[in-house]
Amino acid sequence: MATNRHTGADGHRPPHEKTPGTGAIPADRWYQLRVARTPSFEQHSGKNDSSVGRNGRGEPRGEGNERRASPAERRAKRSSPVGRNGKRPSPGRDSGQERLEPGRPGTYPAARRHRPPYRIESFISRGVDLSYEIHGSGTANRTVVYLHGLLLDANLNRPLAQRLALAGNRVILLDLPCHGASAKPLDRQRHRMDSYATDAINLLDHLGIDRAVVGGVSLGANVALFAALAAPERIGGLIVEMPSLTHAIPTAAVTFVPMLAAMRYLEGPYSVLARLISMVPRTGFAPLDSFLNEASLDPRHALAVLEGLFMGASVPTPEQVTSIGAPTLVIGHRHDRIHPYADAVELAAGMPNARFLEAHSVLEMRVRGKRLTTEVAHWLDGLPGSGSRGAAPQSGSAAAAGTTEPGAGRSRQ
Repeated sequence: MATNRHTGADGHRPPHEKTPGTGAIPADRWYQLRVARTPSFEQHSGKNDSSVGRNGRGEPRGEGNERRASPAERRAKRSSPVGRNGKRPSPGRDSGQERLEPGRPGTYPAARRHRPPYRIESFISRGVDLSYEIHGSGTANRTVVYLHGLLLDANLNRPLAQRLALAGNRVILLDLPCHGASAKPLDRQRHRMDSYATDAINLLDHLGIDRAVVGGVSLGANVALFAALAAPERIGGLIVEMPSLTHAIPTAAVTFVPMLAAMRYLEGPYSVLARLISMVPRTGFAPLDSFLNEASLDPRHALAVLEGLFMGASVPTPEQVTSIGAPTLVIGHRHDRIHPYADAVELAAGMPNARFLEAHSVLEMRVRGKRLTTEVAHWLDGLPGSGSRGAAPQSGSAAAAGTTEPGAGRSRQ
């Protein structure tokens, strides 16, 4: 009889290739051999071959006893503190000791212990509900109100606020109307630069603060300047980061006029694009999330902001600049046509009590802000009435303790 690779000389298959129920291998023994070849057999069952069923789960073998685990049993097994390999998982993985925080994908509390908690509150300014964040627990003369850029929100400045809070300051991040979590009025007059400045002063009134340092980036920097012009007695200092003044007008016109026209005449496609971007998961990196929030803003709200800013003066005159006597820290960087370096240099030179600080790039304060934040903290230490702190920076829990701002806010870790 001819032989091949499947049969031996006697015309039969080799014993290790016999099918179940035929030849020399009993059917019961066949299943035991198949289960025993599973690499994780001993780990999953911990029993010998005689007590293993067809599914290899350590269930009794026999007619009618071989069944799959019910959904309830599988859920109970998944929720058990013992992992699939019979061992307890390491802390921070599946044990539940380190859970991902909702809304902060990819970050664990253990990796953020140095970040102080903050509170989110709101108040009414001229009929509009405005949201703001409170970081740290500094005294009234250690309060900094910091404002975001055009169409952005408090997320942009949160890393800076957290670092300054650890240095002993109380930092308040205000969302201007039609920005962030604040209300979205469509009245164009509500979005003039001087109107935004009034909102910042109203926040000081709401918190019962006589004088504070007011600052901001881009749009927020210009608003801080107008606040100093409107109520100089309320301004203990200014932080003007990346101002957009006279040298920025040509680039701003080329950038924002087409955007304004697109929002006005292509509202439908723009709305669809904004809704699609709103579905993009947020990264947990606050400045990047701020830009995602900007791109997903309703075009009607963005249009109201842009048209409102064009309705009034958005740049102080040279005479107004020289009249601002508050201590001022001006921060600028090169290679940015929206926030020209020349605007920052000329502003610092034209103010009687200003200091200029050069940033390495537009991203330094938000991505690698240790150098700039240290400079800002030292500048705040030197302000009149601020007092110098010789002690080490407070921990996150210590910085949050003793906050006495009014209102029932929401705490965020």
